[in-house]
Formats: sequence, C-alpha cells, structure tokens
Amino acid sequence: LQEIRGKIYFTAEAVKSVARFDPESGKVDWRANTDQSVSHMLAVSDDGRMIYTANIVSGNVTKIDASGAAAKITQIAVGKQ
Repeated sequence: LQEIRGKIYFTAEAVKSVARFDPESGKVDWRANTDQSVSHMLAVSDDGRMIYTANIVSGNVTKIDASGAAAKITQIAVGKQ
C-alpha cells in the first residue's frame, strides 16, 4: 500500500492488477492490469504518474505510466529468484 495525495494505491494479486482507492468516495477510481502473476509490492512516484510493481512468479517488474488517459504498460525482465 502507498498513499499519494490522499489516495491509496495497492496491488490486487488475484486479478493481476494495480488499483487506486479514493477514501472520500469509498470507491476504487482507477485500475491498470499487469497481466502478470503475483503483482506484489509497489512504488508510486510522488505525483502518482509512474507506478512500478514486482511480479514475483512472472520474474519481471511492471512499469505503469499513468500520466495519460490510458495507462501505458511496460514489462521489464529481471529474472526469476
């Protein structure tokens, strides 16, 4: 979990995605699919535009550029542990 500007970013491993929860509305207001196995842990830039998550089983890191209308997804190979 990471709080940025009052919103909570989190991973949702079971549905292979990263999402953002808005406590004021009580709803998830943004989601991006990683399509990778076990997206776990994340790092979010201070402005919420760049998000990275480790995909444990897939052996890569997903970079999510959330600066535009649609998230741009890039997979970065890092190898299996």
